[in-house]
Amino acid sequence: MEQQKCSLSETLLISVLQEQEEKLGNSDLGTLDTVYRLGKLYVNTGRYVEAITMLNRALKGFELVSEDTDPEQYIALLFLNEGRYNEAEPLWLKVLGLVSEHDHGRKSKVQHCLGLLYMKKNQRVEAERYLEMSLLDREKRFGVDHYDTKETAKALAYLKACD
Repeated sequence: MEQQKCSLSETLLISVLQEQEEKLGNSDLGTLDTVYRLGKLYVNTGRYVEAITMLNRALKGFELVSEDTDPEQYIALLFLNEGRYNEAEPLWLKVLGLVSEHDHGRKSKVQHCLGLLYMKKNQRVEAERYLEMSLLDREKRFGVDHYDTKETAKALAYLKACD
């Protein structure tokens, strides 16, 4: 049973990774997080050669984009994905404060992540506020058919459907 879960997880992660690489590129934080998660899965299943390959790839990717991104953003993303919401929140707020008003792509990413964080913490008003800001920016910047715009729209729709 456990082996089946791991096999299914691997299949899903590889599928998500391929889509992210195609649509977002290899240096996107979400893509790198998926690479990291796949590496962790390989560690947990004893596939250490594959794990080292994926974890090294994630590390190199994080190092390459680190000139444009604060280290706090990586840590906040990992905390968010690991369910460590109380630790992620102050980091996301700090990163949001550091983002330039002119760096709309990065700002909308941080707002999106804060929206997801507040959804997880059942703080619906805050979640809706950040997701709406992110969606507005992404629609202006990328258009309604862009992958990032659709992801934010889906999260906001889910939040409103659960009222």
